[in-house]
Amino acid sequence: MGSKLSVLAGQLTLALVVVTGRAAHADPVKARELLTLGIDEYKAERYAAAAAILARSYELSPVPDALFARVQPERLAGSLTTFSSRW
Repeated sequence: MGSKLSVLAGQLTLALVVVTGRAAHADPVKARELLTLGIDEYKAERYAAAAAILARSYELSPVPDALFARVQPERLAGSLTTFSSRW
């Protein structure tokens, strides 16, 4: 099931890029920096800050890892409405 989920996430990301045109505005270097910073905030249990940073990372480069990382702090912070709308 894990591989099917990865394939589905990849297809969804590709669809988002095609539909929204975000690929033209992608900044993978900055996105990776923000992903690392967001994960550090997450590990420090600063979930609101982590969610905001990871959301920006995903906006710059909408890859499956960033999407998954983005919703985890929202889930742990109790933002179930926001969390459920992402999936």
